[in-house]
Amino acid sequence: MAATGDRVPTVYIENRRIVGLNPKDPIAVSYKAKMGTEPTSAENPELLKLKHTHGHDMTIVNGVGRIGWMTGGKSARWKDADISHTLLIGLSFPSLSGIPLGDGLEQERTPEKR
Repeated sequence: MAATGDRVPTVYIENRRIVGLNPKDPIAVSYKAKMGTEPTSAENPELLKLKHTHGHDMTIVNGVGRIGWMTGGKSARWKDADISHTLLIGLSFPSLSGIPLGDGLEQERTPEKR
């Protein structure tokens, strides 16, 4: 994952690998110059769901302008609306799929009865 959610690359990393990456669609990232043909906030503001602020006028991912340019990796890109759920519950990560849902977590959070 990038340093912050407003930067590229907009992907999850697990065990030093990009989760869900198709090897036929590699990711390239730059913070210095535009690369590829992905739309940018500066060039295509009509594609934004959220008006960009200073510095967030580069590659558009999920309708949001990001800091940095990115191309490729379409199958591995996160959905902004799912980030909190994915990070807290880990449903997208096979190594975290053993986290108990429902009863297991609720029992850990429930204070002991006296």
